[in-house]
Amino acid sequence: MSLLSLDISSKNTGWAIVDQQCTDWGDFAPTGESHGEKLNSFKTNLENLIVKFKPTMLIIEDVWGGKNIRVLKTLSYYHGVCYQVANQNNVSVKLLMPSQFRRILGNKHGIKLNMQDREEAKAAMSAFIWAQIPASTGCSEDTSDAIGIGLAGQEWNKQFAAAVEQVKIEKPKTKSISKIIELADKKTQEFFDKQAKEIGKA
Repeated sequence: MSLLSLDISSKNTGWAIVDQQCTDWGDFAPTGESHGEKLNSFKTNLENLIVKFKPTMLIIEDVWGGKNIRVLKTLSYYHGVCYQVANQNNVSVKLLMPSQFRRILGNKHGIKLNMQDREEAKAAMSAFIWAQIPASTGCSEDTSDAIGIGLAGQEWNKQFAAAVEQVKIEKPKTKSISKIIELADKKTQEFFDKQAKEIGKA
């Protein structure tokens, strides 16, 4: 499964392609004066990436609730564009919170992250990304985060696939696809939460 991951902002958006490993990355800045022009520019850039790389899933950094209401509203517009473009191109969408993707990668690779200090955690994750993919060294923070989101999304999908099979075995009468996805999503989150706690005790 080929993933296109995004770390979105209204000023600059980082992106990465992950298919077993990260194969390409970069960023783009929406152009235009008005908000509408910038959203249209963002949409065009996203469409171009989907046409070029043909991903099957879009992984987006979710909006952190601690941001002010203006930032939340702005990012929600960009997320709406992502859902629209993904739907038009038969691409599924998954959201990962910043703490989620950093924790998933931290657990897998034994990286100790101070999740109470956002800037410290971001710096540690960028250093890890650059060490794993030397060619990305010095890339923008948005791009580094996009790479991390994509790599974590790949780990999430592996566990999610296992969780779907588990749900089908445990609840054979559940035929609703949306319900199976809901239950598998919950199991996947529980898996990574448990993993984090066990690593924290070690």
